[in-house]
Parts: sequence; structure tokens; C-alpha cells
Amino acid sequence: MAMDHDVGLEALDDSPPPIEGGVIAGHAVDFEGLPLVGVRVEAAESGNEASLDALPVLTDGDGAFRLEGLVGNAYDLRLAMGTVKARVLGVPVGKQDLAVRLARPQGFVVDARVRPGDLPPDVLHLQLERKGKEGWVREHVGRSLRKRLLLWNLRPGSYRLLAWAPPWRPVLVEDIAVKDLEAAHDVVLDLSARGESLSGQLLDAAGNPASGELTWRREDGGADLPIPFRSLSVAENGRWRIEGLLPGRYVVSAVTDGGDVHVQVLSTTAS
Repeated sequence: MAMDHDVGLEALDDSPPPIEGGVIAGHAVDFEGLPLVGVRVEAAESGNEASLDALPVLTDGDGAFRLEGLVGNAYDLRLAMGTVKARVLGVPVGKQDLAVRLARPQGFVVDARVRPGDLPPDVLHLQLERKGKEGWVREHVGRSLRKRLLLWNLRPGSYRLLAWAPPWRPVLVEDIAVKDLEAAHDVVLDLSARGESLSGQLLDAAGNPASGELTWRREDGGADLPIPFRSLSVAENGRWRIEGLLPGRYVVSAVTDGGDVHVQVLSTTAS
């Protein structure tokens, strides 16, 4: 006769095991004290260039780095950002406030500012274009999770930069000159002008809230900035909202997941 037994189950700990060894941490900054993002930092035990006790790391948005798993007593650090390089010799394990200054590489620093009292954008959408013989050529499209971003190792030439961070209006900065062997300089984006918004609810043929995809474009012939993001997904409740728009009329098109198509002209008003 089979007997039932209570079986006790222990929760599994899926957290990564702690890294053994020592730590060296610090910041990479330029000669003005501004953080440098994306600097590669690697360490070799002093007197042994072939050692690789810790994997190379990149500095974060604050210029910070952290090397873990170091088993020696002291390490030589190598920092590199494009053609800009630096070495720091004999750093003792356990030092966590190391400050390394590097020349700012060729390019420019984007500084997004807002009016006093407003929080800086969590995400800043960027589109960078370089002026070529046949017009503007896209060089970079991306997002920055900080209000400061260093665009470096750019080819010499004339650039324009578009930034878009809802609910602020898009900002376009033109005639940014990048010269060969010239240190990067600041480009200030004034995001203080809040943009307009459109909102509504997506419905299916039966009048019920529906999920789907929505796109929009300017309808009134006004100057249209080349924002790389012109679509969004609509959740099951059908509610949608577009922020950071310039004043004007927009054609909003939507397709529900069931295949229903909607086209509507909506207008914003200036703030």
C-alpha cells in the first residue's frame, strides 16, 4: 500500500555567487572634471603584463568603473577611449576612489538642460547627421539614459543633432563643427519648451477597446523634424498618448490587432 509523504521544498537561490578577490574602483574624467562614458578599463598585475585576473569593463554614465576578482597586491591599469589612452601603474588592491584624467577625445558633449524645477529626461532620443556632398547622412541614432552624452571619434565635418525627450519639444542643433585633432566641446540642448500632446482610445469595429499599432505624421505642411520614432504600440485598453509634438495638425493612423484600420486628423494647440 502506497503511503503519502510530505516533501519539504527549499527555495533555490539563483543569485550569482559572490566574486572572490579584491576590488579596484574609481572614475574616469576629463581635465575639467566631467565624467567620460564608455572608457575601456583593464588591469594587469604589476610586473606581469600577461595576467588578466579581471575582465575589462567600460565606464558608466557617471564615468565610474569597478574591477573585481583581483588576487594580486597591486595592478597596472590601462584606460582607452578611441585614440585617447592612459596608464596608471601600481594601484593597490582595495583602492576604490581612483580618479583618472584623460584628454577629451574628438567629438562633442551633449548637455540636455531643462528649466529650473523640472527633472532631466530619463531617456534622450538622439539622431546625428553629417553633411555630405549629396546632403545629410545619418551617422548615429540612439538613446541616452543620462542627460549628458559624449559622442566621440567622429569624422571631421559639419554635423547636426536632433534630440527628443517627451514631453519636451524636439530640439535641432545645426552647424556643429568637428575638426581633426580638436578636443570635444559642449553642445547645450535647451529642452525647456514643453511639447504638445495628442491622446485617445483605439477601438475595434464593434466599438470595444483594442490593442494595435499607431503611427502619425504632420498634415499641415509645417517644417517637420526628422524624429526617428513615429510609432507606438497600443495596449489592450486602447489608450494611447503622443507627447513632445510641435503645434500643428497630425494624421494619426492605427491598425488594431484584429485588422481594423483607423485614420484621423487631430490638431494640437500651442502652449
